[in-house]
Amino acid sequence: MTTCIICKGENPISELNSLTDEHIVPEFIGGSLKVKNVCKVCNSKMGAGFEGKLANSLFYKLPRFLHNIEGKQGNLSTPFSGVYEDVDIGKFQTLPNRRPVPHSRYQN
Repeated sequence: MTTCIICKGENPISELNSLTDEHIVPEFIGGSLKVKNVCKVCNSKMGAGFEGKLANSLFYKLPRFLHNIEGKQGNLSTPFSGVYEDVDIGKFQTLPNRRPVPHSRYQN
């Protein structure tokens, strides 16, 4: 196939915009089956837009964490990482590597 299935040739295939591997099931949820039928421009837009938003949502982060599905970079972080504030204990941070930082050591 020499035409992108997303833009249908709107972005001409060239040396700078070649057909890239596209995961049938997104890689962030463990997909490994690929086809080479999406141009680089469309693949970048999908990764930064639609798929990026899904990958960063709690709806997908939680099952990935529970089933130990590592991300593209080989990392697995808790979906609850971030900075939180509690009325009784104040600010605390949960780190991506699953280690909570006590509020007394938290640095803004």
